[in-house]
Amino acid sequence: MTRFTLLSIGVVLGLGWMVLMLVYFSFLPGWRSLGFLMTVGQVERGLASWSPADIAYHLRGTWTIDLIFPTLYGVVLSFVVHRYWQGGRRALLLALVWLSVVADYTDNYFALQLLAGGEGIWPLIIANWIKFIAITWPMDVGLIKWFEEVRLRRKQAV
Repeated sequence: MTRFTLLSIGVVLGLGWMVLMLVYFSFLPGWRSLGFLMTVGQVERGLASWSPADIAYHLRGTWTIDLIFPTLYGVVLSFVVHRYWQGGRRALLLALVWLSVVADYTDNYFALQLLAGGEGIWPLIIANWIKFIAITWPMDVGLIKWFEEVRLRRKQAV
């Protein structure tokens, strides 16, 4: 197997895992997990609308599929960044990827605290914003570069 094939398997696995998470958490009232709520009001409304069964469901998802996801996308996007960039840009994009991973695990920690009846809405909100701001550039541009390479390889194969 080539490095590109392995990278492609990782990218597809990461995208598939993201879809799995979106589907899993879509069964909650409001359709989103705490990791996708971006304001204090959204978090308060989400928690207020969830039954004890919904909270238990969210806890299971956070302790299972959402526990794996940050490391999965961190590793895959690190390989994407390593493949398509060098020098200072590579270092910056890798820093953003791993800042996002740390922020994602931080938001999971505060989500678990909130679901257990604790405090921490503002730290959750801040971690969510950091996670999404940090990951946007490396993920979007990295996936575009990967897709362009897929298209080029298909064109060359014909």
